[in-house]
Amino acid sequence: MLKWLLQHYHDGTMSVLCGFMVGSLYRLWPFQREVGFAEKFKYKVFEVHMPDHFGSHEWIVLLVCVLGMALVLSLDAIAVRKTNEVGP
Repeated sequence: MLKWLLQHYHDGTMSVLCGFMVGSLYRLWPFQREVGFAEKFKYKVFEVHMPDHFGSHEWIVLLVCVLGMALVLSLDAIAVRKTNEVGP
C-alpha cells in the first residue's frame, strides 16, 4: 500500500510520513524526568527537559544520535552510488 501511495501521491505521502516523524519526537526525546508516581510504567507521566549539565549519559545519547545520522547518510550515499552505477 505504501509503495502504491508513493508512486501515485508521492508529495502528499512524504508530507504525512514526515509529519508522523516530527510528531513522534516529543515522545522520543531522550531527556525526560518523571513528574508523577505510578506503579506501572505505562501510567507514569514524564516531562521533557534540557539537562542543566552534560554528564556521561547525555554525551552518550548525543554520540549515538550523531552515529545514527551518519549511518543513515552513509547508507543513502551508497544507495545513490549503486543506482548511478547501474544506470538506465
